[in-house]
Amino acid sequence: MKRKASEEADGKEPPRKKLFKIENKDETFVMFDEKKMIGTLLQRAISMCDEETIEQTKTVVIVGEGHDFSELQKIKNVTSLTISECDDLNPNIFHTSLKSLHALETLEMMISIKEPLIIENHQMSSFLLNFSQHVDLHLSSTSVKSVSFSSCSFASVPELHGPFLQNLRFTNSRNLTDRLLYQILSQFEELHVTMKDRKCARLESLSLFDCPLLENPHIESSTLLKLILNACESLKNPIIKCIHLHTLDIKWCEQLQNMLLGCNTLQKLDLKGSAAALENDASYRDLMINSLRQHYHASLEIHT
Repeated sequence: MKRKASEEADGKEPPRKKLFKIENKDETFVMFDEKKMIGTLLQRAISMCDEETIEQTKTVVIVGEGHDFSELQKIKNVTSLTISECDDLNPNIFHTSLKSLHALETLEMMISIKEPLIIENHQMSSFLLNFSQHVDLHLSSTSVKSVSFSSCSFASVPELHGPFLQNLRFTNSRNLTDRLLYQILSQFEELHVTMKDRKCARLESLSLFDCPLLENPHIESSTLLKLILNACESLKNPIIKCIHLHTLDIKWCEQLQNMLLGCNTLQKLDLKGSAAALENDASYRDLMINSLRQHYHASLEIHT
């Protein structure tokens, strides 16, 4: 079931670039665009390249330990930055360097450090954190629109200060609980209320894939338009109060028993693979569908 859910989810998501996950912890390399330098530290790689090469470099991949991230400031025109297995990273030096990258569009990281990770950049539009454990994240960006966590565990509530953040995604988040999710979403509601320009702070899409600890989540938002809950194996009785929600996708959640919906503008509901009662008891399924359509409107699109 999870495989099917993953395939369906992947079919709807934009293609992802390759994540440089290495098996050999001793492997270190730097890549500037297509030029890959095995066994080379960042500071050495920069010294090996002329000024024109550095100026024209748009994609940077840094893998392994021992890199001097203060040198990152010299690659001023980088648009895509990937940091992988750099578990000795100094968060303060990285914070300073990251702020100086004025052309950055995408930041992707796979890192596990015990200190708080401070991500501050006001040009990037996308931030991805993958295969990272005990995350203590403080994100500040007036430009970021999409944040994705994949196979991460959290040491504390991630602070997401992004007034234009629209898309939030969790995949295989092993310790994302009902309470933690509620605390994360509360940040956006508080920001939306306090912002003078209500066009800001509009979280519009929330995607939750394979989050096994979600059981009875309380998802409340005045801005969400799309909510996806797929392959969450323990999901039973979600409370969903999202007054502007258009699309609710709850697929392959086999323990689903009931839902409390507060969604005034719902247009599409997909329950494929969820709630055995809906699949095995046609009369119950028809009763629920008719009830939903009476509450919302006759044209409500429902898939079971």
